[in-house]
Amino acid sequence: MNNFKNVLYLLTFVVVFSYISTPYLINNNQQVAVSNETSYKVVKGDNLWIIGYKLNVDNISKFILRLKK
Repeated sequence: MNNFKNVLYLLTFVVVFSYISTPYLINNNQQVAVSNETSYKVVKGDNLWIIGYKLNVDNISKFILRLKK
């Protein structure tokens, strides 16, 4: 019974991890325009933290505050 619980926990972890990490792997090929102004096409599931990460922003907190202004 203990072995069954461990297998169940492992399968649950794999499913949850796959569900969370798949959008990052699929959207990793997003191209970003290089210019004075940067444009980005928002896809379902994006938030400001993810967009900042995809744009290789050094300080994401400042990036978000600047966007909010």
